[in-house]
Amino acid sequence: MNYKKLVGEKVYLSPVCSDDWEMFEKWNTDYEMQHLYGGGDGVRPPATDASGAESQSRNKNQFAIVCKETDKIIGNCGFNTDDVANRYAKIGIGIGEKEYWSKGYGADALYVMLDFGFNVRGYNNISLNVYDYNERAIAAMKK
Repeated sequence: MNYKKLVGEKVYLSPVCSDDWEMFEKWNTDYEMQHLYGGGDGVRPPATDASGAESQSRNKNQFAIVCKETDKIIGNCGFNTDDVANRYAKIGIGIGEKEYWSKGYGADALYVMLDFGFNVRGYNNISLNVYDYNERAIAAMKK
């Protein structure tokens, strides 16, 4: 079940639940997605159980990206580094459902994450790494 915790124009971010693991595994084992994430030439084998999603569901820094119009999970994002003492975070974000690529969903999710990070969590610095061949991610960050 998705909860509208952090709401943008096109998406809302919901805490990850253990039921989401199959969707995340589909994206994590997709060659094109792994390439965009910098996963190299290999594809990660699928997990045999929901243990990864269960640990993410207990992590207050991970969110499912949900399309507001359809209530469908289309990606995931989170604060991969959360340095409260130094008020610094590093964001990871990905739109896994390819029919939602290049339509502004990633940029909207990024805006929601930045707003939450700076205005609620009180970070002074938030970073995100991207590979130079990931043109969609670069375009989202420029927005």
